[in-house]
Parts: sequence; structure tokens; C-alpha cells
Amino acid sequence: MDRVVKAARSFGSLNLSNRSLKEVPDEVYKTLDAVGEGVKWWEAVELQKLILAHNNIESLREDLRNLPLLTVLNVSHNKLSHLPAAIGELHMLKSLDVSFNLILGIPEEVGLATSLVNAYFMLSSGIKQLHYRLSRRSREVFKIGKVGC
Repeated sequence: MDRVVKAARSFGSLNLSNRSLKEVPDEVYKTLDAVGEGVKWWEAVELQKLILAHNNIESLREDLRNLPLLTVLNVSHNKLSHLPAAIGELHMLKSLDVSFNLILGIPEEVGLATSLVNAYFMLSSGIKQLHYRLSRRSREVFKIGKVGC
């Protein structure tokens, strides 16, 4: 696992899909200030693409804010019940996929991710109304489905 995370610091992309993870490894949340042994800081690249699909992850930490250049976040097919407020601090985020989790509603903070072009949600129960910040955004940004539909 360490080798994969270190390699991601060279390419800016990390795919940890289908690894039966219950939580996101601590190393993923670390900034370039902690690139680790064997990695030259001037060769390191901030993480821009993070794929954690098809695992057993139950939560994402607020430390997500340590990945400010993230443009793609795919945590589909996990066991998430909510998203951290820090999701709104990812101003470069363009694509967010949280489909097929246990999320009951779309958090208001998602509306603060102003670069968001695509957001995929598959909600376990219907939502009655979007938060004000979300309703101002284009309906084309948020793709919302319901389990069983």
C-alpha cells in the first residue's frame, strides 16, 4: 500500500479501488509537507485524482481539506452515510461520485465546491428539497438517483 501511495505523489493520481478498505489510509490525507522517504519534494505532485470505489469505507475525514487540488473524487460503492463539511473546501473539485453509498441527503457544503461540474448521488431514501446553495446550481451538475428506481 505504501508503494502505491508513494507512486501517486509522482503522478497526482491514486486508485485504491477494490481493496476491501474500511477507512482511507492516513498517508492519503498527508500534504506535500510530508512526502516521505525516497521522494524528492520538488518531484512530488499534489493529489488531483482519488479513486476509492468498491471498498467498505464508512467515513471520510475532515482531513480531506489537505487535498486542495483534488479535481476528481470517486467514493462510489462504499458504506458512507455522510460527507465531511471539508468537501466544500475542495474548490478545484470537478467530479464527485458518491453513488451507491448509504447517504440520505446532499450536504449543503457540496454547494461550496464551485468548480463542480458533475456530482453523482444514489440516495437510500428520497430527498424532499435541496439546500439553498445547491438549488442555485445547475440541475445538470447534480445527478441524483434513488436506490430501487
